[in-house]
Amino acid sequence: LVFFLKEETSLRATKYLPSIVKLQRFLYDIHHYRSSEEEAHEKSIGQFLIDISNDQMRNELKSMIENVQQAWLLVRGKLQTYGRLPVPQEFINVDLSHETTSIAYLIPKTTGQGCCTTALVDHLVMIHNEFIDICIKIIKEMHATGRTWKSIWRDPLVQIKDLRDTQLLQYENRLMAVILAHCHYSLTVGQQHTDVEYDYAALEKHLLNEFVYGKPKIQLDIPHVVFRKDVYTGERFEMIRTKVPQMHLSAGDKGDILKQLTRIQQLRQALNHIDVVMGFLSAGGKENPNMSLNHYATKMLKIHDFNKVIGTGYCIGHILALWDIVAVELARKVTLTGEVPYSVNDGLQQHLSTDVVIQMNEDLEHVNLDVVLSNLNDFIETHVRNINEADHRMEWTIKDCLEGHLGILPGDEYELEKEIKFLREIPMSQVIEVWKVVVFYKKKLSLE
Repeated sequence: LVFFLKEETSLRATKYLPSIVKLQRFLYDIHHYRSSEEEAHEKSIGQFLIDISNDQMRNELKSMIENVQQAWLLVRGKLQTYGRLPVPQEFINVDLSHETTSIAYLIPKTTGQGCCTTALVDHLVMIHNEFIDICIKIIKEMHATGRTWKSIWRDPLVQIKDLRDTQLLQYENRLMAVILAHCHYSLTVGQQHTDVEYDYAALEKHLLNEFVYGKPKIQLDIPHVVFRKDVYTGERFEMIRTKVPQMHLSAGDKGDILKQLTRIQQLRQALNHIDVVMGFLSAGGKENPNMSLNHYATKMLKIHDFNKVIGTGYCIGHILALWDIVAVELARKVTLTGEVPYSVNDGLQQHLSTDVVIQMNEDLEHVNLDVVLSNLNDFIETHVRNINEADHRMEWTIKDCLEGHLGILPGDEYELEKEIKFLREIPMSQVIEVWKVVVFYKKKLSLE
């Protein structure tokens, strides 16, 4: 009873769990490996609902989102200091149902805005389970034999994805009647007020009988969304190579692909589809590398509008080669428009001096520019984008970091050394500017 009174607001919010979990599963299915973090942040809840063409589904989702907000209002004050997954202060006062709020707040993740609903569900499940544990202890003491105990609790554990309303505490409408049933009123002669006494032992027993008996504990298993570019790590790429042996593509194949993907928008769509496939390949089991890429994407992942340029004539064993071709070309074209093609912190975008640029242009005359661009793009996307300004690697040279990324030890001889030798004196803080210089140098050569 003491625990119930202390945590009543959280216990009251548990009634929204089935609805919240259903919403999380829906968002997981449409965003896991399929959306980028940027797309999620930019889309509002209002726009998300507009995009749902089925009226019944839209109304159901709207109701689920409103339930999230109701639970959030009840317990958000406890989540800032919630030890298992604290919610940052700047998120605490966010309205999780307002049409202008980013849908990213509702997508289940353990970091960023998505931690709000993840922490909410985690907290509600923990409170429910803790209350059930306390009740179980009391009931065990009330019943002498294990057989009697087991007959009372027939369903001790339920998966959260299978959770039903009837398996949660449902006391709001009947609680007051139960409390009043255990109140004793008395009026003393000469006093102006009525004395009220509660039979707490009887009340506690009634609460157990009325609301708690047979309620299962909940097994927590929240599906955490992985955005498309979250797969851009050396570990994920290695997982793909382990599960699906990779094959090279010829210069002719590369030329054919780039002849058909000439615009930035075309390249973005192709890369988005490649990212989705890479995400699932890295997370799944072993696959036949000769399986048609189009078959894998359309039949297994249900991407019915899969890009025909990369889907026709190629297999999943070409996925990293296709990523290299399309990602490098997209980054190159974006750079030529004057924009920065990579999401990295400002500390990695420091300018180069004129003398260094002149020296680089001289050095670039003696290297294979395609090899340099390919390795720089891979390095930046899978390594540099995860470096913050406080990282000790910011003080290293690009060549040293790139060698570490490639697994090359000091003193080793390797084929790529000639191509990246010009990076030996340039610090990591200028890596993006180095990329730009190489891109514009190659552009200049193509015009001569």
